[in-house]
Amino acid sequence: MITRLQNQLENVMPALFGTGLVIYAFTALAFYSYALNPANLVNGYAGTYLILLGLIRIKPSKNKVVLGLIVAVALFTIIGNAIFHYTDSSSVWGELISWTWSGLIALSISEFYYSRFKSFLTIWQLVLMALLLLSAIMNVTEINMSISSLFTGVLHNSRISRVGIGFSNVNFLGSFAGTLMMISVFQIIKNNLRIFSITTFLFGLLLLLNAGSRTPLIAFVVATIVGGIIIVLKRWGKMLWLGVTAGLVIATLWFVLIIYFDTPSSAFFKAYDLASSKRLSLGYEVAQYLKKHHLEVLGTGLRNKALIKELFFPGWTWSIQLDSSIGYYLFTLGNIGLTFIIGIWVWILIRIEKYGSKIAVLTGLYVSVFMFFEHVLFTYAGFFGAFWTTLIFILLRMVANRDEHAISIEEPVIIEESLNLSRNQRQKPTFKLVDYLKKKIKNYLSAGNYVGRK
Repeated sequence: MITRLQNQLENVMPALFGTGLVIYAFTALAFYSYALNPANLVNGYAGTYLILLGLIRIKPSKNKVVLGLIVAVALFTIIGNAIFHYTDSSSVWGELISWTWSGLIALSISEFYYSRFKSFLTIWQLVLMALLLLSAIMNVTEINMSISSLFTGVLHNSRISRVGIGFSNVNFLGSFAGTLMMISVFQIIKNNLRIFSITTFLFGLLLLLNAGSRTPLIAFVVATIVGGIIIVLKRWGKMLWLGVTAGLVIATLWFVLIIYFDTPSSAFFKAYDLASSKRLSLGYEVAQYLKKHHLEVLGTGLRNKALIKELFFPGWTWSIQLDSSIGYYLFTLGNIGLTFIIGIWVWILIRIEKYGSKIAVLTGLYVSVFMFFEHVLFTYAGFFGAFWTTLIFILLRMVANRDEHAISIEEPVIIEESLNLSRNQRQKPTFKLVDYLKKKIKNYLSAGNYVGRK
């Protein structure tokens, strides 16, 4: 009886998870579009619902890195607060709880969808396309159809107009459109909804150029070109990938050394600061604050990115915040925390590329470029945490499953159903019995052994 109930529950679980993920994804996007608190509230309920569905499915032995990441960040924050007595420590604890909770949401989703990867991509593709199309229709007069002039403006940073089609920030639109393009590429790679995916890719490109966001465009171009070279040159792929990860470490170290030891008056500093839209200046201010208050080792504790400027740097006149993941983790977790985060990310990059997954290569490159300009690496907040952090966890879980069963991670959809579900294992003898009976009946009839024969 219990086994039968478990089997019935497994039958409806995709529908239960799918409903929760659709609501979770839609509200994560809608919050930025309409800035409604109810969207954020519903998103929290949907996330809790997904945890309740997926928490019992999580296998700690298959998610050691993710669980270790969550525990390590908590320990950094607890130890740092005990030593330095952080300013506004209540907000630090609130941020830590939110970070951990959202990590569990991503972990719960990844545990269910690593074996249903196409479904995960399709849900996000449909939700993104639906909301972006709705926003475009409602603000159609804002959209510029002159692709060449839009592209030229983005390249030369001389954009005539930037539109958000209802989103509270044009860069939100750019981030969503860039992600829609990447998902479309993933779907084409997996030969899933190819015509639709080509359409969504072109639509995402149009919106990205209208938003005028350079970061997602640069990340996409780097991911597809460098990723394409690595994928095509299979013989040298692993060596090139090691070069990419080494370059990431060098770029991070270079960024930290500049903000700690260079001066804003140097020509080199000014040139890079201009190219990065003042992000280097923000990093410099962060480094000076940490040195002044002797917080270089463990930082100031986890913080809501939006509140850092208000609480610590009220004199900042720039409209942007502490966007870079490098600057964010340096400020909140210090040198030790940043080293740990980058170390984990490098290990993940090597790990997910291990079995030659094209999607893993493109994901690693896209996030690695993006994180230097926006705080997206292991972020829990909003859309980027809901999709990209979860995607990274899914890729890790797929590799763990690959290690166990020696199967390709490019086509993992049937893995769980074929290897783990006892229900299917019991069905196999049934199908064999039916085939056997059919064969016997056919032989019996062909021999003329039936009622009414002459």
